[in-house]
Amino acid sequence: MMVDPAVGVRPTVSGAYDRGTVAGIWMKEPNGTDHLGGQSTLLYSSSYADSFLLVVWPGVVVWPDWFHPAVQSVWNNEFKLFFNPMDGIDIDGAWIDMNEPASFCTYPCDDPYKQAKDQNLPPKRNSPPPSDALNDVKSDKKIKKRQTNGGIDLLDPPYSIGNPLPYLSDRTAHTDVVHANGLVEYDTRTCFPLMKTGHPLSWV
Repeated sequence: MMVDPAVGVRPTVSGAYDRGTVAGIWMKEPNGTDHLGGQSTLLYSSSYADSFLLVVWPGVVVWPDWFHPAVQSVWNNEFKLFFNPMDGIDIDGAWIDMNEPASFCTYPCDDPYKQAKDQNLPPKRNSPPPSDALNDVKSDKKIKKRQTNGGIDLLDPPYSIGNPLPYLSDRTAHTDVVHANGLVEYDTRTCFPLMKTGHPLSWV
Protein backbone atom coordinates (compact mmCIF):
# COMPACT_ATOMS: atom_id res chain seq x y z
CA MET A 1 0.00 0.00 0.00
CA MET A 2 1.40 3.40 -0.99
CA VAL A 3 1.12 6.16 1.61
CA ASP A 4 1.82 9.84 0.99
CA PRO A 5 2.46 11.91 4.13
CA ALA A 6 0.61 14.97 2.73
CA VAL A 7 -2.88 15.27 4.25
CA GLY A 8 -5.75 17.04 2.47
CA VAL A 9 -7.07 20.17 4.18
CA ARG A 10 -10.65 19.09 4.94
CA PRO A 11 -11.72 20.55 8.32
CA THR A 12 -14.44 18.43 10.00
CA VAL A 13 -14.40 16.02 7.01
CA SER A 14 -10.97 14.41 7.36
CA GLY A 15 -10.30 12.88 10.75
CA ALA A 16 -6.58 12.66 9.94
CA TYR A 17 -6.48 16.38 9.21
CA ASP A 18 -8.47 17.32 12.32
CA ARG A 19 -6.43 15.09 14.66
CA GLY A 20 -3.14 16.43 13.28
CA THR A 21 -4.38 20.00 13.60
CA VAL A 22 -5.41 19.53 17.23
CA ALA A 23 -1.94 18.09 17.93
CA GLY A 24 -0.31 20.96 15.99
CA ILE A 25 1.96 18.64 13.99
CA TRP A 26 1.78 20.33 10.58
CA MET A 27 4.67 22.35 9.13
CA LYS A 28 4.19 26.05 9.91
CA GLU A 29 5.00 29.38 8.30
CA PRO A 30 8.21 30.95 9.68
CA ASN A 31 6.45 34.02 11.06
CA GLY A 32 3.40 32.23 12.45
CA THR A 33 0.98 33.98 10.09
CA ASP A 34 -1.63 32.11 8.13
CA HIS A 35 -1.13 30.83 4.59
CA LEU A 36 -4.73 30.50 3.54
CA GLY A 37 -4.17 31.62 -0.03
CA GLY A 38 -6.92 34.20 -0.21
CA GLN A 39 -9.43 32.13 1.74
CA SER A 40 -11.25 33.96 4.50
CA THR A 41 -9.88 33.21 7.93
CA LEU A 42 -13.50 33.19 9.09
CA LEU A 43 -13.83 29.78 7.44
CA TYR A 44 -11.24 28.29 9.73
CA SER A 45 -10.34 28.35 13.39
CA SER A 46 -7.00 29.89 14.33
CA SER A 47 -5.53 26.40 14.69
CA TYR A 48 -6.19 25.79 10.98
CA ALA A 49 -4.88 29.19 9.93
CA ASP A 50 -1.20 28.81 10.85
CA SER A 51 -0.42 25.70 8.82
CA PHE A 52 1.85 25.85 5.79
CA LEU A 53 -0.28 24.89 2.78
CA LEU A 54 0.88 23.27 -0.46
CA VAL A 55 -0.84 21.44 -3.33
CA VAL A 56 -0.56 17.79 -4.42
CA TRP A 57 -3.04 15.09 -5.52
CA PRO A 58 -5.62 15.59 -2.72
CA GLY A 59 -5.68 19.32 -3.57
CA VAL A 60 -4.60 21.72 -0.82
CA VAL A 61 -2.54 19.81 1.75
CA VAL A 62 -0.51 20.10 4.92
CA TRP A 63 2.68 18.15 5.64
CA PRO A 64 3.68 16.56 8.95
CA ASP A 65 6.56 18.25 10.75
CA TRP A 66 8.71 15.17 11.44
CA PHE A 67 10.57 17.12 14.13
CA HIS A 68 7.43 17.81 16.19
CA PRO A 69 7.43 15.90 19.50
CA ALA A 70 3.84 14.67 18.98
CA VAL A 71 4.18 13.56 15.35
CA GLN A 72 5.13 9.98 16.25
CA SER A 73 2.01 9.31 18.31
CA VAL A 74 -0.27 10.99 15.77
CA TRP A 75 1.30 9.13 12.82
CA ASN A 76 1.12 5.81 14.70
CA ASN A 77 -2.55 6.41 15.45
CA GLU A 78 -3.35 7.21 11.80
CA PHE A 79 -1.66 3.99 10.68
CA LYS A 80 -3.52 2.07 13.38
CA LEU A 81 -6.89 3.50 12.32
CA PHE A 82 -6.44 3.23 8.55
CA PHE A 83 -4.65 -0.12 8.45
CA ASN A 84 -6.80 -1.81 11.07
CA PRO A 85 -7.40 -5.36 9.74
CA MET A 86 -10.84 -5.48 11.40
CA ASP A 87 -12.46 -2.39 9.85
CA GLY A 88 -9.71 -0.78 7.78
CA ILE A 89 -7.28 -2.10 5.19
CA ASP A 90 -5.11 -5.09 6.11
CA ILE A 91 -1.63 -4.79 4.63
CA ASP A 92 1.65 -6.67 4.58
CA GLY A 93 3.79 -3.58 4.04
CA ALA A 94 3.72 0.13 3.25
CA TRP A 95 5.50 2.13 0.59
CA ILE A 96 5.98 5.63 1.97
CA ASP A 97 5.97 7.90 -1.07
CA MET A 98 7.03 11.55 -1.53
CA ASN A 99 10.62 11.82 -0.33
CA GLU A 100 10.29 15.55 0.14
CA PRO A 101 7.38 17.88 0.84
CA ALA A 102 6.76 18.47 -2.88
CA SER A 103 4.07 20.71 -4.25
CA PHE A 104 2.35 21.37 -7.57
CA CYS A 105 1.83 24.96 -6.43
CA THR A 106 4.05 27.50 -8.23
CA TYR A 107 6.15 29.68 -5.92
CA PRO A 108 5.28 31.72 -3.96
CA CYS A 109 2.04 29.71 -3.75
CA ASP A 110 0.07 32.70 -2.50
CA ASP A 111 -3.25 31.10 -3.42
CA PRO A 112 -3.02 27.30 -3.11
CA TYR A 113 -6.82 26.97 -3.41
CA LYS A 114 -6.86 28.69 -6.81
CA GLN A 115 -3.89 26.68 -8.07
CA ALA A 116 -5.52 23.42 -6.95
CA LYS A 117 -8.74 24.39 -8.74
CA ASP A 118 -6.86 25.41 -11.91
CA GLN A 119 -5.10 22.02 -11.91
CA ASN A 120 -8.32 20.08 -11.20
CA LEU A 121 -7.01 18.79 -7.87
CA PRO A 122 -8.18 16.60 -6.38
CA PRO A 123 -9.09 14.80 -9.62
CA LYS A 124 -12.65 13.62 -10.04
CA ARG A 125 -13.13 9.87 -9.50
CA ASN A 126 -13.92 8.07 -12.77
CA SER A 127 -14.90 4.82 -11.10
CA PRO A 128 -16.90 3.79 -8.06
CA PRO A 129 -15.09 3.56 -4.72
CA PRO A 130 -13.51 0.17 -3.92
CA SER A 131 -15.93 -2.41 -2.57
CA ASP A 132 -15.75 -4.07 0.84
CA ALA A 133 -14.35 -7.14 -0.92
CA LEU A 134 -10.93 -5.50 -0.65
CA ASN A 135 -11.07 -6.09 3.10
CA ASP A 136 -10.77 -9.81 2.44
CA VAL A 137 -7.39 -9.39 0.67
CA LYS A 138 -4.41 -10.08 3.02
CA SER A 139 -1.91 -8.79 2.10
CA ASP A 140 26.60 9.68 13.80
CA LYS A 141 26.39 13.53 13.37
CA LYS A 142 23.69 15.42 15.17
CA ILE A 143 21.89 18.30 13.50
CA LYS A 144 22.43 21.53 15.37
CA LYS A 145 20.07 24.45 15.39
CA ARG A 146 21.36 27.36 13.36
CA GLN A 147 21.81 30.20 15.86
CA THR A 148 21.10 32.86 13.26
CA ASN A 149 20.72 32.81 9.53
CA GLY A 150 23.73 35.12 9.38
CA GLY A 151 21.84 37.39 7.02
CA ILE A 152 21.32 34.55 4.52
CA ASP A 153 18.08 34.76 2.59
CA LEU A 154 16.86 31.19 2.99
CA LEU A 155 14.47 31.58 0.07
CA ASP A 156 17.32 32.70 -2.20
CA PRO A 157 20.57 31.44 -0.62
CA PRO A 158 24.01 32.09 -2.14
CA TYR A 159 24.29 28.38 -2.95
CA SER A 160 21.24 26.64 -4.32
CA ILE A 161 21.19 23.36 -6.19
CA GLY A 162 21.00 23.27 -9.98
CA ASN A 163 17.27 23.83 -9.90
CA PRO A 164 15.64 24.30 -13.35
CA LEU A 165 12.74 26.15 -11.71
CA PRO A 166 13.10 29.88 -11.02
CA TYR A 167 13.00 29.53 -7.20
CA LEU A 168 14.53 27.02 -4.80
CA SER A 169 11.16 26.78 -2.99
CA ASP A 170 9.13 26.35 -6.18
CA ARG A 171 6.87 23.26 -6.04
CA THR A 172 8.07 22.21 -2.61
CA ALA A 173 8.06 23.37 1.00
CA HIS A 174 9.56 26.82 1.37
CA THR A 175 13.13 26.66 2.62
CA ASP A 176 12.39 29.18 5.40
CA VAL A 177 9.71 26.99 7.08
CA VAL A 178 10.56 26.57 10.76
CA HIS A 179 10.07 23.13 12.33
CA ALA A 180 8.75 22.50 15.84
CA ASN A 181 12.29 22.16 17.22
CA GLY A 182 13.46 25.45 15.68
CA LEU A 183 15.35 23.96 12.73
CA VAL A 184 14.62 25.49 9.33
CA GLU A 185 13.68 23.49 6.25
CA TYR A 186 16.81 24.73 4.43
CA ASP A 187 18.96 22.84 6.97
CA THR A 188 16.81 19.71 7.20
CA ARG A 189 15.62 19.01 3.62
CA THR A 190 17.79 15.93 3.16
CA CYS A 191 16.53 14.54 6.49
CA PHE A 192 12.92 14.37 5.25
CA PRO A 193 13.12 10.81 3.82
CA LEU A 194 14.80 9.52 6.97
CA MET A 195 12.34 11.23 9.32
CA LYS A 196 9.22 10.12 7.43
CA THR A 197 10.45 6.53 7.13
CA GLY A 198 11.36 6.08 10.78
CA HIS A 199 7.89 6.96 12.04
CA PRO A 200 5.97 4.20 10.21
CA LEU A 201 8.68 1.69 11.14
CA SER A 202 8.05 2.26 14.82
CA TRP A 203 4.32 1.64 14.26
CA VAL A 204 4.96 -1.67 12.48
